[in-house]
Amino acid sequence: MVDTQVIRDALRLLEDLQSQFATTAPNSYDDRRMRDLLDEVLAVVRKSKTADNKVLIALERFHKSFSVSVGLGAAELTQPAKKAWRAYDAFHMDQVQGNLHLYGIGIGI
Repeated sequence: MVDTQVIRDALRLLEDLQSQFATTAPNSYDDRRMRDLLDEVLAVVRKSKTADNKVLIALERFHKSFSVSVGLGAAELTQPAKKAWRAYDAFHMDQVQGNLHLYGIGIGI
């Protein structure tokens, strides 16, 4: 099981990112989709009582989808939103991916 400090840090960073998005009006489909992704992952993180793999998978799913929207989408992030995203991205790479355990059949090629 992962230390709950990871969940508290993720919640703090995600809430900061959400507050940066709240200051601007959604101008595109990507903006609305990014807000929906934030709302979904925040609901999961806030509801969790333990830092289990289910929460880490939700954070990973959010990170992948949000990264695509930031990199390839039509969303224009403000400077504070970019800063908040970079802070979460760095946290995610350091803390979440290292603790995430994916199970299943592996096929070696």
